[in-house]
Amino acid sequence: MSTKVDLSRCSIEVDEVTRSQWKQIVDSFSDANLYQTWDYEAVHSGEQRISRLLLKQGDEVIGAAQLRMVQVPFLRAGIAYIYFGPMWRRRDRETDLGILRALLTALREEYAVKRKLLLRIAINIREGRQPEAAGILLEEGFKRALRFRPYRTFDIDLNPTLEDLRKELHRRWRNHLNKAEKAELVVEAGTDSDLFAQFHQIYNDLHARKGFTEHISVDDFSKIQEQLPETQKMRVLIARHNGNACSGIVLATVGDTGVYLLGATNESGMKMGSSYVLQWQALQWLKENGFQYYDLGGANPDANESVYHFKEGLAGKNPENATALGVWETSASPLSPSVVRLGEAIRKLTKS
Repeated sequence: MSTKVDLSRCSIEVDEVTRSQWKQIVDSFSDANLYQTWDYEAVHSGEQRISRLLLKQGDEVIGAAQLRMVQVPFLRAGIAYIYFGPMWRRRDRETDLGILRALLTALREEYAVKRKLLLRIAINIREGRQPEAAGILLEEGFKRALRFRPYRTFDIDLNPTLEDLRKELHRRWRNHLNKAEKAELVVEAGTDSDLFAQFHQIYNDLHARKGFTEHISVDDFSKIQEQLPETQKMRVLIARHNGNACSGIVLATVGDTGVYLLGATNESGMKMGSSYVLQWQALQWLKENGFQYYDLGGANPDANESVYHFKEGLAGKNPENATALGVWETSASPLSPSVVRLGEAIRKLTKS
């Protein structure tokens, strides 16, 4: 059962943390991720829309959350949104669900009760890994927002040996990898801006050729990469043949889970199977650098069947279909939920 952290012995700080302090805080949590970094949200939402809350026990930060806020002028109404948070599992502590409970209590008090906002959390917990978490959310006044589809992906457990992980690859995927490794590809990996610029060019060429609808902004990710501190920068892998870049992928490497964020391949890279080499080298690097899981960045057979099967083959013979615990909401005022839903309905109509 979950224990309760005594809030009378803890302190709450809101919007007092500096950028350098937040960097150290994010680095100290195993459940941190790119979306909780200072620079991701500053680029994505603008610094003026961000709030940050710390749960402290003495001088130690035991829980933290970064929120994006949208408020209606002249009204005490709007939304405070935590995307893939909060952070409550420190690297140097055993998992303590009491910290999660205390953090949820503090967040609800600050944003739902005091500020009268709708507090929405896309919580960074997988179904089944913390079986008590859903009950804690309910007990702390949150309700699951069923209108939002939960994040689904393949998670690769990186604890087995590399030999066993390779054996676990789907046979057809492993055959493609074996063939691609004979194609005299050279892979360069790192975090510098030049590598990201090379990926950006491959991506732009792919988009110009395919003309697909973009659901993410690679331009934004490029800006984020320039601003992130070194320990939180995205890792870029570029495959070359005869000196020419033919494929690239981008990984988020914050916390204990590496995430496949972006990928692009030109026609030459597709013929040589360069994506197989890049993904295998990404997995190998994550394992060698102490990551626990490799999140393959979403799994939706309806959105892109070929990409789904590619990820499924990498996930192995018995892939772990991982589903996030979903989106949860709480509010102490009836006005904010009504205003937010109206705004979301209008935005949906304008996009259709």
